[in-house]
Amino acid sequence: MKTRVIHTRFWEDEKVANLSREAKFLFIYLLTNSRINLIGIFELTDRIIQFETGFEEEELTNVKEELCDNQRVIFYNGWIYVVNAMKHSNYTGDKNDIAKEKEAGIIPKEVANYFESIGFEIPYRYGIDSSRTYKQKIESNRTQDNDEIDLDDIEGEFVSDGCNK
Repeated sequence: MKTRVIHTRFWEDEKVANLSREAKFLFIYLLTNSRINLIGIFELTDRIIQFETGFEEEELTNVKEELCDNQRVIFYNGWIYVVNAMKHSNYTGDKNDIAKEKEAGIIPKEVANYFESIGFEIPYRYGIDSSRTYKQKIESNRTQDNDEIDLDDIEGEFVSDGCNK
C-alpha cells in the first residue's frame, strides 16, 4: 500500500487556502489516490476521477481549471502533474532515486515536452546524480588508474542536482 504524508501546514498554504472547497477536495484526492507515484506525474482519466470523487463532468472541468490556474495541478491528455507532489513524499535514498528515474522514463515524450514547454520541469527526467552512480564512477576510475582517483574529473561529469483540460 502506498502512503503519502500530508502535513498539517498544508491547510495554511496561501494557494491552498484560496481554493474552493471542491478544488481542495480534488487536490487532496490527486495527492492521495492509488495511481499517484513518487514524482507526482501519472495517467488518470476524468471518468475515473468522476467515479471516485462523485464530481459531475462540468463540475470536474471547472475544478480542474481552478487547480490549473493556481498552478497546483497541470492536466494534459489524461496525464496529471501534481506540481509539488514530491514535497509530500519524504522518500529518499538510492533505491528511491532509481524508482523516480524509472517513473520519469515512462512518461510519454509528448506529455513531458508539454509540461516542460509551459515551464514545469519533469523531476528525474534526465537521470540522477545519486551516490550510487558517483561510487560506480569512482570504482571505475580506480580500476583504470591503479587506485589513483582524480576527483576533479569525476565531479566535472555530473550535473547538479498552461493547462489542457
